[in-house]
Amino acid sequence: MAVCSFAGHKEVYDADMASKMQTEVDRLVKENDAVEFLVYPVYPSGMLSYFFLLAALKARTHYPQKVTITCVIYHGPEAEMSGEYLTYSYMSDKVITIDLENTKKRDPTIGYKRMLKWIPQNSTHLITYFYDTIYDPGNHLGKIPETLKIISLTTHETEAAILEAALRMTEKEQVAFFKLHEGRTMSAVGEATGVGRERVRQLLSHGSRAIHLELTRRYNRALAAKRTGPRTCGIFALGEATRKSLTRFKHIMECLASAYNATDIFIEQSYVSSGFLFVLENLHISLMLRQWSNTAIHITALVENDSLSGNYDDRAAVEAALCPPCHTVGYVNRVDSGGDFNVIADMIERMDFCVCNLSATPYGERIKQYAAQTGRTALLDISTMGNPTAGKREKPLLS
Repeated sequence: MAVCSFAGHKEVYDADMASKMQTEVDRLVKENDAVEFLVYPVYPSGMLSYFFLLAALKARTHYPQKVTITCVIYHGPEAEMSGEYLTYSYMSDKVITIDLENTKKRDPTIGYKRMLKWIPQNSTHLITYFYDTIYDPGNHLGKIPETLKIISLTTHETEAAILEAALRMTEKEQVAFFKLHEGRTMSAVGEATGVGRERVRQLLSHGSRAIHLELTRRYNRALAAKRTGPRTCGIFALGEATRKSLTRFKHIMECLASAYNATDIFIEQSYVSSGFLFVLENLHISLMLRQWSNTAIHITALVENDSLSGNYDDRAAVEAALCPPCHTVGYVNRVDSGGDFNVIADMIERMDFCVCNLSATPYGERIKQYAAQTGRTALLDISTMGNPTAGKREKPLLS
């Protein structure tokens, strides 16, 4: 069994990160009989953790018998089960807690830094995204076991872009940067430049802003060139709208919208008048009210075409009944008549994500098998999410 996690910069500078991450995750699953992926949020937030989670979700959908997703949390004042940790637990099969010694320092990043030391000792494979030339004092791995297999996602092109961006630093910052790049320690750099260690840290920290700004511009340009629009999310077979199911649904949809831009929503028509649609409406309002966000969700009700007569009045009545609260109505017309499964199959074939409750439909096993065979969507089952198997890791995973 392989145990895989990730570590790296919170920021992502390569526009093809999603595909690169998915390629490595899929390769790992194919090469092993079983794989456990250790997921956790990066404090305070980091896109790399979302890319890793997405790749693990897709791998679990396509290889349901081989993949397990485990959410790792740590004990401490900043590690209560809330916020992103709660969301990650909803998307995981298991939750484990690890004991990390408390500290009197009021530093919310300490838990993450200590987890970086714990992860290499408890994994067989580690996907990394570290550019050594970027000054990132908060990201340091602990001792690396000799048996740990490292899978790096860095590229020579971005490394060259970092060195080029460093030329935008001041003269003193460049001296400190390139001497550190040569492999010298902070103390050695200070001695060579005639300043103290703290001054070296200040020069590198300030100079890194120029690198980060240029890499962000480069990333956004590349992303804009390949952008094809928002991701899609299909919603079906949700079952009864209980407080527990609505809570899980809310956290998952917020994550899909904010982290993955899955704002093009398709919902099976029978759930248009349910509490799940109310959650989507509130999400739409929330996104619109965020001044920094230009994103809003678009909701389409999907109707099975065979359930309607061919005349215009019938369709007009359906659209009048569904819009609002939905924005539009879509019609599913399939050659292979699958009855009630038609709309579900259509979503599985076309959507980036599908959210459902497999325990609330007689098609549960069929949905899992169809999603695995189709290889298109990431299937999120809210009947198991939010109730993961809990456990406490007092010993290493690989003991």
